[in-house]
Formats: sequence, structure tokens, C-alpha cells
Amino acid sequence: TLTSPRRTSRKPLPGPAALSSLCSLSLRRPRKGQPVRKEPNYRTNFTPAPLPLAWEKVQSNAGACGVDGITVKHFSKDSQNRVLAVNKQLKEGTYAPKPVKRVMISKLGSSEKRPLGIPTVAYRVVQTATRMVIEPIFEKEVAEHSYGFCPGLGCKDALRRMDELLKGGIRHVVDGDIKGYFDSIPHERLMKLVKEHLADGRVLGLLEKFLKQGVLNEMGEWEKISREEGTPQGGVISPLLANIYLNPLDHSMKKAGHEMVRYADDMVIRVKMRRAPKMGLKT
Repeated sequence: TLTSPRRTSRKPLPGPAALSSLCSLSLRRPRKGQPVRKEPNYRTNFTPAPLPLAWEKVQSNAGACGVDGITVKHFSKDSQNRVLAVNKQLKEGTYAPKPVKRVMISKLGSSEKRPLGIPTVAYRVVQTATRMVIEPIFEKEVAEHSYGFCPGLGCKDALRRMDELLKGGIRHVVDGDIKGYFDSIPHERLMKLVKEHLADGRVLGLLEKFLKQGVLNEMGEWEKISREEGTPQGGVISPLLANIYLNPLDHSMKKAGHEMVRYADDMVIRVKMRRAPKMGLKT
């Protein structure tokens, strides 16, 4: 029997106290009785604690080497000193990510190819640590039926939800995806959404660097990115940023009365009448 998951079925996120010790995350909320202010309520303390944990995750995921040629196995031989060196750069504000190595991979079920960025191992550690720190903040804002790259949920959960909707008697849907989504996310608007919930200048600066990083293409040529849109596919933190950008769409659809099931940039919108799909698209 298929049952639709709810947000409560996700793996529970650690609370503020646990996060302070695990990820060195400090959550500052308005005091009781204080009016809610427009500026962000959350600030992070980016201390050494997340980096060793992030390295463990990167090591378990393995993956190819980046432009520096350092493999996960090579990195592991002196991981403690390498992590400490990265931490020092982060604390001093001198950390600069190396360009990603761009490769072209085939799209599933298509003859077309798409670019994939392969960051260095050290860069993956920094991105993973950053994601560990900020994801719990944004997870609180995620719409109920967004399933892509969300902790504790996956594509099977999205399918269960669609099965539930179909069994409820709804037969008219809009099925779509956003072409070239990751390459077209506008940086300015994305960072505006991030700043609504995050105020730590160091972390915001890191995110800006992630978005502006250079690229080494397959011809071995260096490309300094000056674009104002796009998140590098292959980056550890890119899926989170992509979800942050589409979160307002999820809530707008719900407010307009349309039931939407979204997995990353693929979505199915349930409508009640045959003529309603155009209304859903306009929304």
C-alpha cells in the first residue's frame, strides 16, 4: 500500500542545541515578545567543527579528482593537515575555491549532453561543511511537497504523493520541467532569497564565491566566470541553492489552489478541470 509521506516522516533535523555542538551553528531568534524584524534571524558561526565531519562525507562519497589532480585517496593521506589549512583560510577570509573541471556527460534518455562541474576534494569539503551549516535553516521553509535533494525524501516519495492524488480522482495535470534550470538561476535574486534567512557575511561571501568560480574546460582552457546567472552542476551545494530559488514558486502554487509535486526542476501540477492547465501555467 502506497502512503504519502509528510514532512514529519523526514529524518528529524537536529535542534539548535545539537547543531551548536555538531555543526557549530548558532541560531539567533527574536526574544519572546519582540516584534518580528525584516532582517534575517539566523547567523552562523563557521568554526572548525563542521570541516572534519564534511571530510568524512566527501570521503564516503568518493568521486573524481578536480583540476589539482588530488584524489580522495591522496587527500586522505594528510587529511588532518589539509583540513586545518582550509579552516585557517576560512577564518582569515582568504579562502578562494579552485576552478571546477568541466566535463560533458550524456543526458539520461537523450542524445544531448550537459555540463558537469567536478570540484577539487578540498572544495567539496568546504561546500559540504557550508551546506551542513545552512541547510537546517532553509529546510524549515521548504514547501510540503518538494522532494528533490531534501533530507529524508526522494523520488519514490514524490511518486507516492502522485499516486495518492490520482487515487483521489484527479486526472488533469500539467507535467513540465525548467529547461537549463541550473544554468539560468539569476545570482542577484537567489542571493536576495538567501539573505532573507542568513546574515553571516562570511558564509554569504562563500556562496558568492561558489557562484562566481572559474572553470577549466575539456580543452584545458581556463574560463573565468563573469556571468550573473547559473549554479555549477556537480557542486555539493548547488541542489540546495536550486531549491531555495524555487521555494517561493511552491508556496505560490499552494496559495493559488494548485497542488504541485516538485522534484528539483521537474514538476507535476494537479488541476481540477480540463481547461485549468493553462491557468496553472499562468500561475
